[in-house]
Amino acid sequence: FENEGPELARIRRINESVTELAPNGLPSDIVPWLGILLRNREKKIESLYTEFFELIEALYKKAVHCHVPGSIQNFTHSMLAAREEALLQKKCDSQYLTEANMVQILLDVFGASTDTTIGELRWLCLTMTRKPEIQAKIQREIQDYL
Repeated sequence: FENEGPELARIRRINESVTELAPNGLPSDIVPWLGILLRNREKKIESLYTEFFELIEALYKKAVHCHVPGSIQNFTHSMLAAREEALLQKKCDSQYLTEANMVQILLDVFGASTDTTIGELRWLCLTMTRKPEIQAKIQREIQDYL
């Protein structure tokens, strides 16, 4: 998708909504029967996950449709190329590279990793504010390697 296109804006909106509704996860993740008491919030989260799944699935289908073998323009195209290679080489694990699993990989990359990344970046910012030597070291590494 485009850097500032409507799909990315929608993904951001979904992520922000989920974070706002359940910043630390759902209580029903710990105590399942709380899902009954907090059904309204559960339904909102379920709706957001459904919207996210449908968006990622649509983006996957769009990428499949415009994919030209040998031309890799995005992450999905690289997954499709790897799948084609595995199928051509008749690798035994190629049976797991189904459409559903490919979409699930995208869901994991663009959904599941978001919360972890946000947490890590917050931790990094806090560490840099409390320990200037860490900030200086990171700055040197960026200058040396980029």
